Amino acid sequence: MWHDQARNDHLLTQLWNDPDRLLATGTMLKDGDRSTVVRIEGAGVSHVLKRYNLKGSIHTTAHAFLRSRAMWSWRNGLYAHQAGIPTPRPLAALEMRFGPMRGVSFFLCDYVEGITLYDLVRDHNPEPSQIDELAMAFSQIWQELGRLRLTHGDMKATNYIVDQEGKIWMLDLDGMRRRTMGLSWKRQREKDRRRFMKNWQDLQEPAAAFLACVDTD
Repeated sequence: MWHDQARNDHLLTQLWNDPDRLLATGTMLKDGDRSTVVRIEGAGVSHVLKRYNLKGSIHTTAHAFLRSRAMWSWRNGLYAHQAGIPTPRPLAALEMRFGPMRGVSFFLCDYVEGITLYDLVRDHNPEPSQIDELAMAFSQIWQELGRLRLTHGDMKATNYIVDQEGKIWMLDLDGMRRRTMGLSWKRQREKDRRRFMKNWQDLQEPAAAFLACVDTD
């Protein structure tokens, strides 16, 4: 387990001793094939605990010797957090190992209260001025990713949370990578761009506002 050295509390002890039991105490946020995500309450503070599930024998064997998705979330979360990109503060990552082979893994981070960018734009009919503000907030994240040569890898609008102050937070960083090679960078950057714009393909005003943000590197 890797964890925040400034933290040595009961929550980390629970995670180390029995992560599945800790997961069972949380409020379900997502129950999917690839991951299970819950909200954990403790001492007046909320956290998110995510378990990356195994997908089958072939997938498990192929990835058993690779860095786990929890570890990627931990490393990328620390890097993004320290670089000033708004992302929930990572607290711990835990891998279940069988010798050198990795199995199920867990990732613990702060909980950010808010609504996904996807739901806010599609279901809450924001005013044009609010859409422009959201586009400007996202533009800052997009530009910072470009400065650091980072690609997200899963640029769905559901992977961005808007808090009560209108600040946008980036989630799910296990697929984030730093691209040092020019061709790989341009290809993956364009892939991120296309995936993000796909969210708004049938919404004219949001599409125009967000396209202006991601139209340049």
